[in-house]
Amino acid sequence: MIQSQDIKRILSQIPSGKTMPIKGIQKLVSDNFLLTDEDLQPHTHTRKTTYPRWKHRLQGVLHGLKGNNQVLHNKLTHQYTFL
Repeated sequence: MIQSQDIKRILSQIPSGKTMPIKGIQKLVSDNFLLTDEDLQPHTHTRKTTYPRWKHRLQGVLHGLKGNNQVLHNKLTHQYTFL
């Protein structure tokens, strides 16, 4: 199962100044880690959703990076610029 440190390691390959849409970041992560069946399970069972655990974990990592001023998030275009 993918962990936050795995995602951070993958994201660290992105050069400073590069802007990527969330779909591109998701593809980068999925292309660089063998996701398990557990990763593909819905991230919650308290409501009806198919949003997988690994994408939820990726969003958490991006939120942390944003809080540490390591990425800028453009809410209108759903893009992240890596600093």
